[in-house]
Amino acid sequence: MRKAAWSLVSYHQRSFQICSSLQSQVQQDIAIEKSEHGPEGTYKSLLENGLLKVDEEQQRVVYRLQKLYQDVRTYNKTSASNLFGKLFSFSSQSSNAPRGVYLYGSVGCGKTMLMDMLYKNVDIRPKKRVHFNQFMIDVHKRIHQFKLDAPPVDHRSRTSKPLDPIPPIAKDISDETWFLCFDEFQVTDVADAMILKRLFTCLFENGVIVIATSNRHPQDLYKNGLQRGNFLPFIPILERYCEIVPLSGVDYRRLEFSDISKTYFNSQDASTKDKLEDVFKLLCENEKQDVKPKTVEVYGRNNVFQRACGKVAFTNFDELCRKALGAADYIAFAKTFDTIILTDVPVMSPRRKVELRRFITLIDNFYDNKVRLILSAAQPLDNLFITNETMNDYDAEAKRMLMDDLGLIGTQDEDHNISLFTAEEEIFAIERTVSRLTEMQSEQYWQASEDESNNQN
Repeated sequence: MRKAAWSLVSYHQRSFQICSSLQSQVQQDIAIEKSEHGPEGTYKSLLENGLLKVDEEQQRVVYRLQKLYQDVRTYNKTSASNLFGKLFSFSSQSSNAPRGVYLYGSVGCGKTMLMDMLYKNVDIRPKKRVHFNQFMIDVHKRIHQFKLDAPPVDHRSRTSKPLDPIPPIAKDISDETWFLCFDEFQVTDVADAMILKRLFTCLFENGVIVIATSNRHPQDLYKNGLQRGNFLPFIPILERYCEIVPLSGVDYRRLEFSDISKTYFNSQDASTKDKLEDVFKLLCENEKQDVKPKTVEVYGRNNVFQRACGKVAFTNFDELCRKALGAADYIAFAKTFDTIILTDVPVMSPRRKVELRRFITLIDNFYDNKVRLILSAAQPLDNLFITNETMNDYDAEAKRMLMDDLGLIGTQDEDHNISLFTAEEEIFAIERTVSRLTEMQSEQYWQASEDESNNQN
């Protein structure tokens, strides 16, 4: 069993006298344990052990999740699929399946923790908890494979039409699990937006119960997105099968994990480069392997990390956020490395929308996969993002030209309001990114990541 990587970093940075211990009031990393009394029992235990403070908003949500927990215990998906309903295309499952929960609210208020309380206590096999972004990547992979396997379309025949991949894929997913928990339900991709109504209609009609967390009310999903009119019919479907539950409150991540000096460096400091090299050296000694390039293949594309050692990588912002990379790449990196040193992160704004979107996606996936991240950036975290820049005439003309190339027609105001151009989704996501980065620099996060790595080994 190797030593905790956090100890190496903490020891190293103390030698440079830049560390301070975490505040005494910081909560311990919360381990969600199953209770014979369901989510309410788990929540009560955490309160009694002093791991949580009384929060009326959270208690209200726990009460709703407890009701769903009880409903799920008496739900029999198999009996919900009767022969009569199948023969006459009646969705008997849709009337018998318990209504799911769509939990939305500001960042850091405990949405994921509360969902995990339900997930941990629901005694269903198989059940699935997944980041929504990762789920949709899997769906698109299935669609791609379905099209490869489907018989060719006879273009000479008027009756020959391509097969719709959505119903059989939804059935496969429903056969794999009928209890789905989605963390970070968000829609930013037009390809996702176009299939969500059909996909989730099939899932719900197949008796799948969905629980989701999000920073947005369903009515605000994919706001100002391209072809949003085709996405809008999904919203009433979601609202029909999931109770929309708000959660407000303080950002506990930023309240509790306030000391981020240990793994967050100023790239403008002349000593930062040497400090990061020493950290990398210590981490590599712990890996007991040679430093050499490492290739991560994603969909046939080779992504080369020039400096890697076992499960540790040393890279920079240009390599991860200025190249044509997406969520699938970042997920693959997170599966390959458990510790990444990322240098030279610049100040970002909507004028650098592509890099901003990639960085947000990178942090979302690294956080969800418990990657330990060491950063050097041009500004402190609270000043790393600029959200109030306005569009100049040159930008406006470039956007109009792109609208013409895409064949999109509308008034000038409508064109500029499309989220593809305004970066509204990215600006909205910045608050979540700052909150997550704050937690990712904490000792609690690092220790939880180390524990998870050890369990996998």
